[in-house]
Amino acid sequence: MSRILSLCLVLLASLCLAATAQAEEISNDYFSLNVPDGWQKTISPTQANGAMVVLAQNPKEKLAVSVSITPVKMSARQLAEATAHNMQSGGWTVSAPVQQGNSFTIDCQQQGKNIFGVSYFTSNGERGSVVTILGPSASQIAKGKLFVQENLKPADAKLFPSAY
Repeated sequence: MSRILSLCLVLLASLCLAATAQAEEISNDYFSLNVPDGWQKTISPTQANGAMVVLAQNPKEKLAVSVSITPVKMSARQLAEATAHNMQSGGWTVSAPVQQGNSFTIDCQQQGKNIFGVSYFTSNGERGSVVTILGPSASQIAKGKLFVQENLKPADAKLFPSAY
């Protein structure tokens, strides 16, 4: 399962160009995500092995956001540790998981590239969520956090962080 999450992160980091899309809302059983003007849904909600993945980007701000829901009965800490390990194997520099409320976070940087990120891991006991924000600098990551805070609306508050 963490390989799926690692693949999502790689896809997210690799996205450079996408077709222009109008503002819309993506809704599923777990969350709704408003994709306002300036943002593009780069990958429609997809499911693989029971995991749901949504990717959005803002080309002007050079920001990308991934929201993944996985059917794993792992704690948020276990999910963060497994994903961090796989990311390190994939060429990322990753911090140790840090608890933030009911979630764990990791900071990451793709080695040799100007791509920084933060991932939030949360679990409700039946499913885990991973929200990843990638950008070229800390100030851009802050803009991505604001985007997520304002536009991601969880259906189950236990499955997402209370703040980004």
